Amino acid sequence: MTTIAAIDGRPLLASSPIRWRFKEGVQPAEETFDMIPLDADALLSQARKPVTLKLESNDQILEIKNLWLMDVRAGDDPNIKRVRIADRRWFWKYGHTLRRYNVRRNVGFKRIISNSQQSLQQVVPEVWYARWSLKKSPNQRWEPSEVIDDLIKAAFKVEQQYNGTAPGLTVSLEITNTNRKLTVENLVVDESSDAAVARGLSYVPEASLWINAEGDCLVFSKASGGEKRIFGNSLPETVGHGHVELVSNELQRPKEINVLFPREVEVRFDFLEGDTVSEDQRYAENVLPSPDFQNGDIVQGTWITVDKALQIWGSPPGIGGNQLTHSFIQKAFIPFMDLWAALEITGNRNPNVDWVARIAALQNHYRRTYRINQRWMDRILSIRAYRIGVVDIISGSRGPAEAFSDYSILHTQRTHFKTFGQGDLKYATNENGYPRGPNSPCGVASMDQNQKPAPAEVSILDHDQGIIHIDYKQDPNRTYEMILPSHMNNIPHGNIKDLRSVSALWDSVTETQGVPMLKAFHKIAVILTAVPGSPNNEDQLHKVTVKPRDIESMLPASMRNMLGNARGPAWNVRLGGALEGARALTRWLDSKCNEIDKIFGVGGNNPSVDELVLNLDKAQLGGGRSGASLNEIAKAVAARIYASFADHLEGTMAAHLTPNIGIDGWIEEATVEIGTNGTGFSRLHLPDKIEELNLLSLLDASTRAVILREVQPNK
Repeated sequence: MTTIAAIDGRPLLASSPIRWRFKEGVQPAEETFDMIPLDADALLSQARKPVTLKLESNDQILEIKNLWLMDVRAGDDPNIKRVRIADRRWFWKYGHTLRRYNVRRNVGFKRIISNSQQSLQQVVPEVWYARWSLKKSPNQRWEPSEVIDDLIKAAFKVEQQYNGTAPGLTVSLEITNTNRKLTVENLVVDESSDAAVARGLSYVPEASLWINAEGDCLVFSKASGGEKRIFGNSLPETVGHGHVELVSNELQRPKEINVLFPREVEVRFDFLEGDTVSEDQRYAENVLPSPDFQNGDIVQGTWITVDKALQIWGSPPGIGGNQLTHSFIQKAFIPFMDLWAALEITGNRNPNVDWVARIAALQNHYRRTYRINQRWMDRILSIRAYRIGVVDIISGSRGPAEAFSDYSILHTQRTHFKTFGQGDLKYATNENGYPRGPNSPCGVASMDQNQKPAPAEVSILDHDQGIIHIDYKQDPNRTYEMILPSHMNNIPHGNIKDLRSVSALWDSVTETQGVPMLKAFHKIAVILTAVPGSPNNEDQLHKVTVKPRDIESMLPASMRNMLGNARGPAWNVRLGGALEGARALTRWLDSKCNEIDKIFGVGGNNPSVDELVLNLDKAQLGGGRSGASLNEIAKAVAARIYASFADHLEGTMAAHLTPNIGIDGWIEEATVEIGTNGTGFSRLHLPDKIEELNLLSLLDASTRAVILREVQPNK
């Protein structure tokens, strides 16, 4: 039996085992060999050239080319030196790669067509790319395999600079068996060359690379099943050096996977002034912070209803001993009538009470600040001042919460002059905002398809107590003076001819049938987003069930034949809301109010709201269109789990030295070795457990864009 081990014809010593490990990934394979000092120094003198490691045993010859000397170290005695050799990947950490691929210019949207219909505007992201981020000729998008090829070739530039000549380079992309080669979007690579190549590989599910015996860079799919071919070429096994066998996971493979998503639910709360409401009804009440330092058991800053405030404040001095009423406040809210000033002056007669602070609280919060029914707040984990119906698929932003109320617009002098001669313009114009449709199943007026919100901003002042504030916004073009928080009764006219001789507001008190005032029995509906906190169990989560057949096309061919043998229990996976897009976005619809109530444990269990979940598409579980949906995320999660339970080869084996050794499939390491006794072996190591698939690599580009919030870089 002839045994030879040499580097560029210079023999290696048998003082220690001689081995070479083929390994996958971007990190280089490195090994140390014993040589006599003369040969080691000769290699060092030509260190800027690649070397070849030759192993021969049992008439089998293996030459491993394009290796590089890294250093020469001292051995165990003066007659031995140790040389360290690495493959070509050791250059990659020295390089830096800057590339930008398929950089997007704009965004796409989802939008609710109306508040009374289930239909949505078609989701078609219109995408343009910066020309400089596309392939030069022709101007087309980069595909993942092309990105990988480009990044690997960029990484090899360091070798060219080191050697002074162009390296003999072959990059083979053996990834045809990969299940889904996804599109690359907004990929910015600005890092060391080894990290850059790793980034590129992440865009192809389970892609990796290795350097073969010829020194070529081979990109392969771990999920291709190629380990079976390598294993077959290495047989027969050598007894006493391990064993590899196909392991079945059918008893653990789940029969179905339930993916549980946290909910974000649009909820409507109504303020119904003067109406009687039930304690479980979704209502709000008009509140203000108590301005008094202490009034009985109520301390300063405590949120109290306006009715409670008027009750405990009693009668202001100077208004005939009468209690301050809603009617007086509604008159005082009309500008320029100075009823607030009169109240402040008379309030000064009582120095122990700060009526100025009380009036300021009324001015800021009357019909503007509301407290959500506390029985409902006890069922809510958190509230958010946005709606889920408008979604920017790139940034993940939401549209603002909306208030639907009647309101009154006071015109500016410029508007009066502009409309001069066009009829009798009123001092104010009433605008409808509160719904006027037939009552919904929950007893409040339903919104029609033309329902428009009031020009107001909804903000949350206290998340724990459910305090929301409505701030009516003035027109930025100044076409009107201000907005009053309800309709106005007894509106005076605003005829410009009369304004030449008499004040409109002086006229408003003396010539109209009654004093201008806000209309009584105001109503407002606010739609905001709430996260359920009740019921206190898994029912508050939205469940998407995935069967093995639903994800069959997502897995490589080598993993599909085992899906029919799934005898394990159902697997429940809960995805956190921190993963953008992985939340069940449930829109409000008046006709479905009772079903939405059930989400929060009101009126029963098992809500039927699938048609209200904007990012849910039932057709997708059987195929259908792709998009940023819970189905896509659920299928990716399920495919990841099923892949980890695939039947696979497992164990460690050794065989006689063979030149057919290499890396493919789930093989972690392949080693060729000549022991100190001159016996040559080839060894394979296959993992006990298959590593989980990359979740993002199993998602389509639009869903991944939502989750990663991909935006145009440097903007």
